[in-house]
Amino acid sequence: MDSLANEELCFQLVRDLASKWSGTLWKNEAPTTMETETIEQFINTRVLYRRVGYDQRVIKLGLNHEVIEGAAECEQLWHVNHVDGEPVLTLARLDRPTCHLRRDYEGIWRGSWLEYERMPIEVIPEVQWKPTSSNATARPHSEMATRLLGLLYCQLTAFLLNHPLR
Repeated sequence: MDSLANEELCFQLVRDLASKWSGTLWKNEAPTTMETETIEQFINTRVLYRRVGYDQRVIKLGLNHEVIEGAAECEQLWHVNHVDGEPVLTLARLDRPTCHLRRDYEGIWRGSWLEYERMPIEVIPEVQWKPTSSNATARPHSEMATRLLGLLYCQLTAFLLNHPLR
């Protein structure tokens, strides 16, 4: 059978690929130099994880791509990939990504959940929300303000979908 002529080569290529890649698309197992620099900025740092309009909590990103403080079912792992030259932070469950976030001009990582409510997500670096002696009033938005902003976002989005700007 000619169709099986390269069968052993195909099996060898699959074994070779399996030795180099887990098969999980969002995990970055061989980061570039730029990706490594971004990853190193996150290791052992605390960020404010905000589910806009719902809740917020502090999470700490650990060395082995694990969320080591404040983890929940949907936010157990983190990964960084560069897409089109820009860093993308992925928060994930053990088996699938929860959200992909991109850094905006303010340094806040923004995106939305990939399933369920598809709620907007913000990850805010600690230096932007943690009080310091020189900035004792810097605090994350209160839960009520966060919920109101989320509600406003949802209502504005619904309005714009039903009333396109001309």
